[in-house]
Amino acid sequence: MSDWKPDPVLRGYETLLYGRSSMVESMSLGAQRVRESFNPSKDDMVDKIKRYTADLIDLCEEIKTKAQPYSTLGEQMRLVALAQTAYEEAAMWAVKAATATKK
Repeated sequence: MSDWKPDPVLRGYETLLYGRSSMVESMSLGAQRVRESFNPSKDDMVDKIKRYTADLIDLCEEIKTKAQPYSTLGEQMRLVALAQTAYEEAAMWAVKAATATKK
């Protein structure tokens, strides 16, 4: 995994909103982005979608730590950001599809 550490400002914001700083601190970037622990329906498929998506986002974050400096660094960071955003969006659509028949 990468050496990524949660931003203390974000952690404070999450604590203010949700009152759960220790959970946010221990969650990976991917888990934070997909709000992995938020699944009010307790749907197993939603859990899987969020877990796999979180892993993909974290894998992209690992690419950042291994990026080669200078010539392609900016391009690599741009591509990582695009990939992470696409994974987040795909997870939202997948969760919607998984829960579409639930009332």
